Amino acid sequence: MNKRIKRETETSCEYILPDYMGDIKKILSSKAKCIPGGKFVSDGTLEATGAVEYEIIYADSENKLTAISATSDYSVKTPADEECYVNAAVCDRVANLGIRVTGPRKMSLKAAVESDMTVTLSAAAEVSGDVFSSEKEAEKSTRVINIENNLYGKTLEREYAEEAERLAGVGGEDVEIIGVGGSVRITESSAVEGGAEVKGEVIIVAIVKTPEQPPFRITKSIPFSEVIEIEGATE
Repeated sequence: MNKRIKRETETSCEYILPDYMGDIKKILSSKAKCIPGGKFVSDGTLEATGAVEYEIIYADSENKLTAISATSDYSVKTPADEECYVNAAVCDRVANLGIRVTGPRKMSLKAAVESDMTVTLSAAAEVSGDVFSSEKEAEKSTRVINIENNLYGKTLEREYAEEAERLAGVGGEDVEIIGVGGSVRITESSAVEGGAEVKGEVIIVAIVKTPEQPPFRITKSIPFSEVIEIEGATE
């Protein structure tokens, strides 16, 4: 029997720049991802551990770009019976990222982690009822109900593109692209006839500069709504 559980937790750390790096003038780019660790069951609790890896690009007072990385540990817990526990699949993602510059050479990093946990148990559901064979005697009838779960997966490829307004009127030959990145954020999903509807946004980040401007960051959010067809699926 599989149980699906959602958990949320937070993790944070303080980062102090090494002496060979310039002071922080402006944060240009930031992203984070979860690196899963181990999972174990003890004293009736399933604990899954991991680390959030932060990647940050900042500009110093001379407009020099510097990349730094840092990590902070996290753990998520849920009740689990050791006697019937078989295994667990844990999928973690960074739901929110916060960066606060607390000094010329110091920053505070904080992330919210969402975990989808599928816990497999060896136990089955039991149904019991009284079957009366006579007025004086009662017999108990017990039967096992087998529960079957089907998991479907499908990959959908799409292209999304929109103009960046902050570059309106600037010639393409005058723009230097220093770095780009992107991510997909799922905000809503629901079952529909024949498949699943997924809604969210594509977040595109670019660090650029022009002859008149030092490096700066552009963020573009493109909303999307897609139906993923799954043969034989019903609502």
